[in-house]
Amino acid sequence: MFYLLDQYGKQPVYATMTKIMIALPALIFFLLVGTVVDRFDRQRICTVSNICCSLCNIGILISLYYGMIILVFIFLFLENACIQFFSPSEQSMIQGVVESDQYGAAAGINQMVNSLYALFGVGIATMVYWTFGIYGSILVNILTFITSGILIQTISIPEKVRLPNGRTKWKEVNLKMLITEFKEGIRYIYLNETLKKLLLGFIVFG
Repeated sequence: MFYLLDQYGKQPVYATMTKIMIALPALIFFLLVGTVVDRFDRQRICTVSNICCSLCNIGILISLYYGMIILVFIFLFLENACIQFFSPSEQSMIQGVVESDQYGAAAGINQMVNSLYALFGVGIATMVYWTFGIYGSILVNILTFITSGILIQTISIPEKVRLPNGRTKWKEVNLKMLITEFKEGIRYIYLNETLKKLLLGFIVFG
């Protein structure tokens, strides 16, 4: 975003396209994400997501070098599609690396880290961009994704946490299953007063 604003300040459509490519995957894959996280190995999902994100960043790096802005937007879309699968998988695995009486503390620490990122992330990103330039910034991003993937893969997580519903084959996943599980999820939330209030809070306050 900083690079596009810096280099193409007179073409704000590029910044707009960047925001669209970041937000669009959430609208497209919302049906698929829950099923994939519930049915497949969560640890592997996190690792593969990190690998794919690092590859997308390599693609962005090459695309910028050759001035192919359209490809940059495509790789941004793919990267954020991978992130859609990473986040819920990572949240679901928290219970696999902490004791049951520490769930609350672990969730609180995780939320605090996310809040710190939201608060200081833009400032840190700006410093990295002005210090290392666009190519250095992307290389830093690639290294963080690779490091994250390696660290997650080295954690010993019980199979019942990684695969709470047993093993599923990709050929078993179809549109009917996605819609059915989405309806069941909505129904479960509707019947649970606490979840309804939480959902309402997220809708109102973001």
